[in-house]
Amino acid sequence: MTIVQPRTCQPVVCTAVQTDDRGMDVHRCSVCDITFGNQAMLFVHKGCHCVDNPLRCNVCVQTCQDEMNFFIHITIGHTAK
Repeated sequence: MTIVQPRTCQPVVCTAVQTDDRGMDVHRCSVCDITFGNQAMLFVHKGCHCVDNPLRCNVCVQTCQDEMNFFIHITIGHTAK
């Protein structure tokens, strides 16, 4: 399966690794503050953000109003299809 991305929307690719209270690595999205237990899931998630507008979905190019709407759009909108 090939995913075609719009030319004007490049994915955000950066990581933010922190350590939680138990000494476990926590990978946090610097755009919407969602945390992941491993770096691979963060990279998959970051591919959903656009560089020019991090609240624009890199999958369907919809622009969300805020971080919560973006989270809802990604988790419910694209996984339900």
